[in-house]
Amino acid sequence: CPTSITTTAADAGIWFDGKGLYDLDGPFVKNLATFYGDSAWKLYGADGKVNITDTKEAFEGAARPDVDAKYRRLVPLSGLAADRLEASLQVVHHFTAVKSMSELTGLLLK
Repeated sequence: CPTSITTTAADAGIWFDGKGLYDLDGPFVKNLATFYGDSAWKLYGADGKVNITDTKEAFEGAARPDVDAKYRRLVPLSGLAADRLEASLQVVHHFTAVKSMSELTGLLLK
């Protein structure tokens, strides 16, 4: 796995997605949003370091594609308004930019 968006393919390995094999270098990681046509694909921080999961639990949590659907199904049961649900989900999507947990908890409190 590349450690930054400047890591070379020789140091990182390959990426496979069922359609092909790709050099898993820093520039590839930097362009995943374009590659998949989805702006949520950002695996690195403002400093260029790749977000790395180094435990089994972190990996399994990061690899769950159904989080948004479950969140949208379960959170309304708490009575949270739809606009606050969507705003809180955006905070979760961009969690590396969060400066204080109050950004999330403030949206979740009724």
